[in-house]
Amino acid sequence: MIERAKQIQGWMAEGELRWLAEQSAMCNTVLELGAWKGRSTVAMAMAVKDYCISIDTFGGTPGDPGHDEALLDNGDCIYNQFTRNTWDFQRAGTLVVFRCRGDSASQLVRDLCGQVDLAFIDAAHDPQSVCRDVELFRPLVRSGGILAGHDWNWAGMGEALESVGITKPSVAFTIWWIRVQ
Repeated sequence: MIERAKQIQGWMAEGELRWLAEQSAMCNTVLELGAWKGRSTVAMAMAVKDYCISIDTFGGTPGDPGHDEALLDNGDCIYNQFTRNTWDFQRAGTLVVFRCRGDSASQLVRDLCGQVDLAFIDAAHDPQSVCRDVELFRPLVRSGGILAGHDWNWAGMGEALESVGITKPSVAFTIWWIRVQ
């Protein structure tokens, strides 16, 4: 199921793609914050029962690998590659894309889509940004759903998550996750 996703440039490891696909297969709606070129998007969109929501500015993060590439073509380079990689899902209606920041997108999702079964956070990678994203998107996850994020292994991530009430999350590879109550 993840063969197509593996062909797309990105940092998500094969086991992580498989975990995302397996979790998505049990969900009606999933959301990802941070898509880059669509590697994780494709893994989720191929498996989800109804549709996947993908949110990204496609502008990269200063200092992260690939940021210079994200600035090409007036900032459209990464978005164009993402669109090419995911077009069939968009055309079929199984992928909805919001090209904006998380704070703007959280309100759009709330107003237009309601709650989701799985929210996966992988936008800005510093602990402070992850905490902000958790606070924005945790309320959008249905009771019993999954809130997850990438980069568990980054310095300070565990402490940062504790600061927003996420203590002892489950971990799969470098993905942290909890069941929302």
